Amino acid sequence: MQAQHGHLESGGMVSSFKRVLMSEGGVRGLYKGVIPPLIGSGVYRSVQFAVYEALYTKWQSDVWKTEVPGSGGLQLRVLGAAFTASLTRAMLESPIELAKVKGQTGQQWHVSELTKGFPLQLRHYPQTFDTLWGQFSASSCSATVGFWVVWPFEVLKNQVQADMPVEVKGVQVAKPTLMQRTQFLLKQHGVMGLYRGIWPGTLRSMVSNGFSMVVMLQAQKKITEWGWRN
Repeated sequence: MQAQHGHLESGGMVSSFKRVLMSEGGVRGLYKGVIPPLIGSGVYRSVQFAVYEALYTKWQSDVWKTEVPGSGGLQLRVLGAAFTASLTRAMLESPIELAKVKGQTGQQWHVSELTKGFPLQLRHYPQTFDTLWGQFSASSCSATVGFWVVWPFEVLKNQVQADMPVEVKGVQVAKPTLMQRTQFLLKQHGVMGLYRGIWPGTLRSMVSNGFSMVVMLQAQKKITEWGWRN
């Protein structure tokens, strides 16, 4: 939905779903461009969790354990570890996302383009994690809220990676600036233009992030048990 030509095709999630089924060879069209994220997802998600866990564990000083005022107990090390983990993930995910978007729009991509859209890629109840449902719902809901916050950047990133042109004062611009692209979307669709595709994205976020957390915690538990026995 986000990378449609000119970002002007009408219809929501259901109509886009039907359009893909009819014009892209049925169910196969829904999995267009699946190989890059399938390979990359395991890599960048694992790295993200590993970097966060390593830094959170390493930063044990009183300074890093300082709580941010008015945050309900949020420590500086959480923010620092989360930012570093997100930056690391973005460095790995950006080229994978470009290959995915190009594949979904039927375009060729080149190695020199792999960093395109990278700047736009940069997103207290422990008992909650005692059950699988708690692990799934906590990660799913928190990640999805963050997804909503950064969604306009996701839309712009996909537009940049798909090389979608825009119109500036009646003239089509093939390589618009980020500001020109933003102004074009706002002019055509208002603020909602920056939230196009939010519902399928929300469903994807809830399922993928929920299961990722469950699998990661269960794997970590098994690895710890295995290490303890040996």
